[in-house]
Amino acid sequence: MRRIDELDAEMAQLRARVEAMSRESPVAPAPPAPPAHDAAAEPVSRRRALRTVGTVAAGALAGGFALGVGADPAAAAAPASFDATTGVPAVTADAGAAAATDAIHASAAAAGRHGVYAVATGTASAYGVYGFSTADSSSIGVRGSSTSGSGVSGDTTSGTGVIGTSTSGRGVSGASDSNAGVHGSSTNGAGVAGISYNAPGVSGSSTNGVGGDFSGDTAGHLHGTAIGLRASGGRVAASFDNTNAAPPTRTSVRFNRGDLDVDANGNLWFCIGSGTPGTWRQITGPGSAGSFHAVTPGRVYDSRCAQPSPGRITVGTKRTLSIADQRNLETGIVTVPNFVPAGATAVSANITVVETSGNGWLAVNPGGTLAVTASTINWSASGLYLANCVNLTLNTNRQITVICGNGSTDFFIDINGYYL
Repeated sequence: MRRIDELDAEMAQLRARVEAMSRESPVAPAPPAPPAHDAAAEPVSRRRALRTVGTVAAGALAGGFALGVGADPAAAAAPASFDATTGVPAVTADAGAAAATDAIHASAAAAGRHGVYAVATGTASAYGVYGFSTADSSSIGVRGSSTSGSGVSGDTTSGTGVIGTSTSGRGVSGASDSNAGVHGSSTNGAGVAGISYNAPGVSGSSTNGVGGDFSGDTAGHLHGTAIGLRASGGRVAASFDNTNAAPPTRTSVRFNRGDLDVDANGNLWFCIGSGTPGTWRQITGPGSAGSFHAVTPGRVYDSRCAQPSPGRITVGTKRTLSIADQRNLETGIVTVPNFVPAGATAVSANITVVETSGNGWLAVNPGGTLAVTASTINWSASGLYLANCVNLTLNTNRQITVICGNGSTDFFIDINGYYL
């Protein structure tokens, strides 16, 4: 009602202006430069002017906003301004149920221009663009597409650049052929924030580039009631890249417990204590054996069998053996190929000497390493049966080299697990 009263008052003002215009001398339509007075020009009738006023007022009432009249009727009209100062939306657009129809369609052809440009200047919870979807999983709160730029781009100094909320679809979805599908930047807040209850809050895809690219003091901050981050890929699920020194040596940086980092040498580190540089544990890397895989023990070599290399080992002998396959206890025939899989760097094994002669020792090295720097098992008399559980390093072909010191003996090797 107050809005209608305001429009009635404005119509009264417009009627008064038209009545004043009807009492003035007739004027010609305004050309680019003000012309001389033309007495023969047709005067504007009061009835026609009032009919125009009614049309303007009706349009204002239907659109839900007030139109201001400039002091100069010949002045160029300024772009329409919409203000939501009465607690209702400044603009409401509804595409209805028609397929492939846009409620608002905006485009920009000039460089540096925007199809839609929104600025939030309020305090808390003010958004330049806010999208919300409650329909099925194909519905999207905010969607942008581009062939060479950014599908959706948002910038902010302290809030959120782009935010999307969805109950069953996608909060924010952006697609681009050669740039970022969704781009958000913020000085103090979140560049992109997406919230969804049954689907991804933020979804990014690319055919030739990167589906999502995040940068900042904290490049990505993810929260999930069930899963914080789920990664999958046609090539790899996740990839880490860094050119920094190992985290434990970087004393200029403060780390937090739970941080995961990769150094320039490809070593993967996990922080177990916050600090500068914090307390770290190396998980794996080129120089480590990797994780241990226990197996049901299996025999991979026995010198008493016909295969693969029968016979006692004697002083000075160097025998290189493959321990990749599990073998029959009686014949040595392969029963389980790749019992120790390709890529294994070490094994846990039992080395057993049988019917020793004299006193002596065996050294077990990675395949092809002939220098003796330590013994693996020792005996002090003839006729002994002795076993020792050790970790053995392999070469890339899953081989070891056994070297006999003094004496002679038969021996066999059982595998308890491997490092991969």
